[in-house]
Amino acid sequence: MASSSASAAAARTYIESTSGKYPALADSLNALLDLYDKKLWHQLTLETETLLAEPAFTSCPSDVQIDLYQSFIKDFAYKLSSLKLAQITAVLSQQHAQTEPRSAIAFLQSVIALLQESKEPPVALAAPILYLRMQIASLHLRAGDERKCKELVEAGQAQLAAMEDVDASVHAAVHHVASLYHKVKQNFAEFYSSSMSYLSYVTTDALPDDACLGLAVDLSLAALLGEGVYGIAELINHPVLRYLHNTPSAWLVDMVQVFQEGDLHAYDALCTKHAAALNAQPLLVSHASKLREKITVMCLMSLLFSLPADSRCVSLSVIAERTKLDTAGVERLLMKALSAKLIEGEIDGVSSAVTVTWVQPRALTLSQVRALRNRLDAWIGKLEHTLMSIPEARVPGGDVLLGV
Repeated sequence: MASSSASAAAARTYIESTSGKYPALADSLNALLDLYDKKLWHQLTLETETLLAEPAFTSCPSDVQIDLYQSFIKDFAYKLSSLKLAQITAVLSQQHAQTEPRSAIAFLQSVIALLQESKEPPVALAAPILYLRMQIASLHLRAGDERKCKELVEAGQAQLAAMEDVDASVHAAVHHVASLYHKVKQNFAEFYSSSMSYLSYVTTDALPDDACLGLAVDLSLAALLGEGVYGIAELINHPVLRYLHNTPSAWLVDMVQVFQEGDLHAYDALCTKHAAALNAQPLLVSHASKLREKITVMCLMSLLFSLPADSRCVSLSVIAERTKLDTAGVERLLMKALSAKLIEGEIDGVSSAVTVTWVQPRALTLSQVRALRNRLDAWIGKLEHTLMSIPEARVPGGDVLLGV
């Protein structure tokens, strides 16, 4: 869309009028107009993003932010990167979304229509339109329309899986909105998965501290409560967890660490030490029995994982001592682990032992990696000792045969 003299005059009038109403924005708005007159579209994009982050602009009424698009940006929208335009308009809609999510949805849909009317090929528009649709999905969720949000998220996930070379911001948008939906529905395992995927496409440094703290709390609770979430080293190793340090929620760091290690005795000690904090979390109180069952399963997995692969025949009494269960309880625990395919093996009722041939792989914390290294060092030492004990024999030609 070329900038005609009439549109340039209209843009100048808008800038002058808004600068008069908001003197704190005058310098930034005039810088935008200067770049607009010079047709420096890339620099104009960067300057616009800078303006959107200024406290003086974010504190303006929502209609001012939408007007910036309608009266200025829209005139040169086709000159911008489609994805950048989507990101800019998403930011402009945020304040409007807090009070009038339906109006914000209509605004973003108009931006999608603008993009679809451009001359860019559909493949180039797929990512920015998907990005905007995820913003719309979050607005539907905010407006209470969970069904529509779910529809958009599921369609977005399918579309994303079929796309190649997609910008990280688009990946992040899909996973973030999915996590918001699952949080509302209390789908703990799905929330955990979506949030960790989201964090793989953004850095915590790019997020507000309060957002990182809230996410760290939610992820910790989801790691504890998520059905089938038995490996949480990825969370423990992630920088987001440091936002819990020196806060009233710092005890959650110890709790997820205990679950990862499967230390049932330490878990009981933490429950006693942090009883007040635990009781202040309704989700943990209402799922107390599930937490106990899960830490017991993780205790079993930790015990079996710590054993050498060739020595995983364990007495049920040993498991009972570690898990604080009676013999019947241990048998039920083993059946659960076997049916959930967390382990493979056979229970020998005659000898009251279980032989485990496989334990579900999982990510490890640094301390667990060090323990695994020590086990490998011991195995290598054992192998070297075995090789040294095998007598050598020579055959004609000088070749050495071992074990002859």
